[in-house]
Amino acid sequence: MEVLYKIRCERPDVFKKTEVYIDGGVRRGTDVLKALCLGAKMVGLGRAFLYAQSAYGEAGVVHLARILEREIKFAMASLGVRTVDQLVPELVERVDWQPLSPKL
Repeated sequence: MEVLYKIRCERPDVFKKTEVYIDGGVRRGTDVLKALCLGAKMVGLGRAFLYAQSAYGEAGVVHLARILEREIKFAMASLGVRTVDQLVPELVERVDWQPLSPKL
């Protein structure tokens, strides 16, 4: 996700020249939306589905798909968008924070 964000900030022309796919580092439905907002055309979620399949079989995969669907729908509603076409980079705000160091 970090690399996708840097490409969006430093070389936005890349997204006009080629399709960008992201596969890795995606754990939640909000990660899917962030990637799509930043310009990815496809988001891979293989590992999560492999874990669900190996641990719980078909029921695990179905359960994971429902969780992701709920997360994506909730996040889209929170952003005020109804379709994937409405996801734009301006909806993503990067916040850098450092934990407060204790004063000794």
